[in-house]
Amino acid sequence: MVKGYHGPLWGNHLAHWVKNATDPAWVRSQIRDLVNAYQAKPAQVPESDLLRISGALNQLGINLGISKSVDVDCPEATFQMSKYPKYNCPVELEKSSSGFQAPHHQRKKHHKKRLVVLCMENDDPGIRQGYIDVIELTELDRVLREKA
Repeated sequence: MVKGYHGPLWGNHLAHWVKNATDPAWVRSQIRDLVNAYQAKPAQVPESDLLRISGALNQLGINLGISKSVDVDCPEATFQMSKYPKYNCPVELEKSSSGFQAPHHQRKKHHKKRLVVLCMENDDPGIRQGYIDVIELTELDRVLREKA
């Protein structure tokens, strides 16, 4: 998600989820609490705090799976959107999307594979290069509140 933009699939999925979720308020509060905690300093959010909301993300259809400390953070992540089949797509946890462009990622082979960057702030509009999607938690928080 880029500020003010989300694809139709994601937008429709979230709208459907809000109408049919068992406890949407809990999911929104988990994401909102994290966003509020780091709103003034998104560059200081540790990856461990991003993992803290994995239960809420799972309710949204994003299962991060086991987090690894080397290579891709969540290589077995899966996505389940609306009525579509579940699919695997690795997730990289970053403080901000520009962190994915850091030199340590450029040396790895996965930087040309399909990947989702989960971050607090999307500060690199050039990151979406056809094979990278961004889920920006501040934008997800805004969209969930808007659709509530």
